[in-house]
Amino acid sequence: MIKAWLDVDHDFPDILSPIVVKELRQALRARWFIVGFLLLQLFMAGSIILASLEYASDPEEFQIKDTDGFFWFLLGMHLMLVMPLKAINSLSSERKANTLELMQLSNLGTWRIVLGKWSSIVGQILLVIISVIPYGVIRYFLGDVNLLEDLWSVFMLFLGSLLLSAAGIALSNFPTWVKGLGVFSILIFSTSSSSLFTLLRGSIVMTTGEWISILSLCLWDWSLLVIFGLLVGCETISASAENYTKWKRIVVLGALLPTIMIVSTGMAKEALVTQMTLCLALWGYVVIEGMTKSEKIVHAQVRDFKKMGLFGKLLGKVLYPVWPSCVLYVVISLIPFIGIIFLYDDSSKGLRDNMLATSALLFFAVALLLPKALTTIARWKPQRPLLWHIGFHISGILLFSFVAAITAITKDNQALYPLVFMPSSAALALLQNNSSDLVDIFFPASIAYGFVVIWVLVWGARRYLRRLDKEENIVFRKS
Repeated sequence: MIKAWLDVDHDFPDILSPIVVKELRQALRARWFIVGFLLLQLFMAGSIILASLEYASDPEEFQIKDTDGFFWFLLGMHLMLVMPLKAINSLSSERKANTLELMQLSNLGTWRIVLGKWSSIVGQILLVIISVIPYGVIRYFLGDVNLLEDLWSVFMLFLGSLLLSAAGIALSNFPTWVKGLGVFSILIFSTSSSSLFTLLRGSIVMTTGEWISILSLCLWDWSLLVIFGLLVGCETISASAENYTKWKRIVVLGALLPTIMIVSTGMAKEALVTQMTLCLALWGYVVIEGMTKSEKIVHAQVRDFKKMGLFGKLLGKVLYPVWPSCVLYVVISLIPFIGIIFLYDDSSKGLRDNMLATSALLFFAVALLLPKALTTIARWKPQRPLLWHIGFHISGILLFSFVAAITAITKDNQALYPLVFMPSSAALALLQNNSSDLVDIFFPASIAYGFVVIWVLVWGARRYLRRLDKEENIVFRKS
């Protein structure tokens, strides 16, 4: 079969996915790519010419590191800013041109469309990197250049550009104000990371074992973040019968797996804190998105789980794209989070510190569920659930900041205790972790508070899922 395929002449468009070929052809002819590419070459050539002139004037005193920062800053800004900004309009441009439906009718699934658009950006990034290789070679002949270090730096910029491009695709179909926040975040991240990368490049010294552990952890997290960003992009253009929510929830649980390695190998506490922060960020996004979903579900999504038997039926109750399933997902996923807190062996921390961290985690979880619990009790359905959730949390943060400012002046933390039932109490528990009396207040309060809120939502979720099972059984019998 392989021999028969090799015997036939294949054009370039026949080898790659049609969506990749289409996007590459359009992108390489676009004015923004041509102008940006030529400007990059112009500035790169200028930096090399200036370095060559400086070398010719005084070869003995010349050091390439004096002009090295400009070279890496140009490459970093193009890869970490220009390319991700292109990705932000990748899906929205198709929707505005009314060509998205045509692509979906061509037997291309939603995942293949989004993956093809991201792959085309990967091709453009590789083209930019290949185009700057001659300038890197000239720098090498000018002397005092570590080739392996440069290759490693290019590889890290390449991974960062791919990650930000996936984030741009995730933001592509969001409202304009969300895109604005995303562009601002990418701009700040790209500028700061490019500058920090230039300053710290080559200054971090670790053992081989530490490098392997950190590299494997970073590559795992990078892969999950890229997949998560592409899944978010898929959900914004997918049909109602497709369920990409389940995959996002599974990816969040996948981000918890490295914590097991960190706990078992006794890595530094900073590695665990970083990994838990990443998990909680993704988890918070998934929970807020899930709690703002309606109770409407397509029966095809339910049948996909029922095909797997009893296990699929139980799994579906946690992974359905409706808010009752999200409540059960929160309850189940809290178990490994709390387990990791108590399993990590840190001689400087005791039981009271673990209890305080658990309280902060419970307050954070309940804070995400509280807006939905209030609307469930009041039997009120807001027209814009996402806006209601965001407004509620912003109000809690403003109230907490106001009272915290007062306590900072009076130096009396007792004024903050009445806010124990506010979402910002998680921040209070983390910021005031040097106060031993907080454990006696926050741990029982978090348990009681979390039990009430979760019980209200679980009660509503139980009724909904029972009704859903009855409806599905009726549909199944008729079919």
